[in-house]
Amino acid sequence: LLPGQEASIKEVSEEIERLIPLTEIFGIRLHVDIIGHADSSGSEEQNLDLSSPRADAVLSTFVSKGIDADYFTAKGIGSKEPLRNEITEQDRAFNRCVTLKVNLPENLL
Repeated sequence: LLPGQEASIKEVSEEIERLIPLTEIFGIRLHVDIIGHADSSGSEEQNLDLSSPRADAVLSTFVSKGIDADYFTAKGIGSKEPLRNEITEQDRAFNRCVTLKVNLPENLL
């Protein structure tokens, strides 16, 4: 995590903690994918080696906030699914990130 991101992580942690009992009301268990991304510089193997620890670092942070690790799956996908086309350095920097995906059963949607 970069300096200054603590507030965002705290906010997301609190949201996840609020979602857990809400999903249990419906008899389902919350599950969140933590997906590490990388920009397209370097080989795909290098990008996977960068993106996986990014996801693991966010998982560790959530666990350190008291959220059970069983609610999460952390995985790195390298540069396979860029969030932005990499035209500028800002675009590349944007793709060096972690995203979260909340998974719900299809019959709830």
